[in-house]
Amino acid sequence: MERVTGVLLVPTAHSTIRPADSDLDTASDRRSPISPEQNLFWSVLEDSAREALKNALGDLILGVLTAQKMLENLANALEFTERLRIVFGTSGAKTIQFVIVKELYRRLNLPFDPEGLFDYATFLQAAKNSFSKRRRRDE
Repeated sequence: MERVTGVLLVPTAHSTIRPADSDLDTASDRRSPISPEQNLFWSVLEDSAREALKNALGDLILGVLTAQKMLENLANALEFTERLRIVFGTSGAKTIQFVIVKELYRRLNLPFDPEGLFDYATFLQAAKNSFSKRRRRDE
């Protein structure tokens, strides 16, 4: 069900995500260096989060979240969920994660159809897998 078209993804200089600490990575990923493909995905995730939060909550709240280092490990779903839950409650955390994932899927040109219960980690893993497949196919 993957919809793929050409998209140019450019990493940013302000990336702070540490994918090797992610609960999305496999054990083999943790033993090997992070590939340029992985760095690119995590950069797109961070850019998506910043844009989604800016649009949903405004520059001021984005600045506060950034200053409090709330966006440092977006790839670690458990840690990120807990940090958001402490500040925004369970419903607020889910809503914030939803808008982040929706923006990530838009940037990756993937269909976003959250039928049933939304799970941040599941949708991140699916986006990462689709991104990796597309990159391998385009090589």
